[in-house]
Amino acid sequence: MSPFRRLLGYVLRYRRAFLTGLACSIATTAVTLTSPLVLSYAVDDLTREVTRGKLVLYAGLLLGIGLAGGVFRFLTRRILIGASRHIEYDMRNDFFAHLETLPLSYFQSHRTGDLMSRATNDLNAVRMMIGPSVMYSANTLLTFVAALALMVSIDLRLTLLALVPLPFVSISVKYFGSAIHRRFERIQAQLSEISAVVQEALAGVRVVDLTMDDYERCIALIEQYADLGLGFVDASIVAVAERMGVVALATLNHRDFRAVRPNHIEAFDLVP
Repeated sequence: MSPFRRLLGYVLRYRRAFLTGLACSIATTAVTLTSPLVLSYAVDDLTREVTRGKLVLYAGLLLGIGLAGGVFRFLTRRILIGASRHIEYDMRNDFFAHLETLPLSYFQSHRTGDLMSRATNDLNAVRMMIGPSVMYSANTLLTFVAALALMVSIDLRLTLLALVPLPFVSISVKYFGSAIHRRFERIQAQLSEISAVVQEALAGVRVVDLTMDDYERCIALIEQYADLGLGFVDASIVAVAERMGVVALATLNHRDFRAVRPNHIEAFDLVP
């Protein structure tokens, strides 16, 4: 089964939501394109005679159009993006369920960080393609078709002149879109590599328990460096480092750890 057909199966589960969202998108476009028509009639009418009633009427119409457009735009975003969130949730559950069926040998040949990246970054990219991309594409297409029809009905010659830059815009979009897509794929691969490295690094982190000697050493350090304001957490790090023979610490608190003098070395090597 092709990736498109597999994805279409998820979309069809929420076809009612997508149809409702597209209907709201059509309503948004229609309401938005009504505003310049009302404004043109208002300008022509007010040029002949300006009255308070006309000002209130046209101002009210424009305000109502703006409010209606805002409501339909909110519904479009709420429905389409919400449906894409549900699809992402279903895909992530299916992905995890499929991982549970794989043999152990698969996980020995595939890094956990790479699988985590596919379950998060890659699925989020699919959600963006299903939800916001569909919404923006539908709005752009509907606005272009409706605006073009209105422009032709007003003046065909001016419409043709306005469309002269369109081929150059299309070529530019094609060029930059391809470049962005290539870079996006490289970024996704880098995110996968970073996730794998971080997961492997965190998997190797050891949890060290404090002993009674460590507690006593912490109390002594806190009393010794009372003027410095050394806290229990920093004191416990020093105590464990002394017990385990650690000579280098990764910390941003250089002020305290440079002042402390451990028992096993003259001073810690601090990074960064």
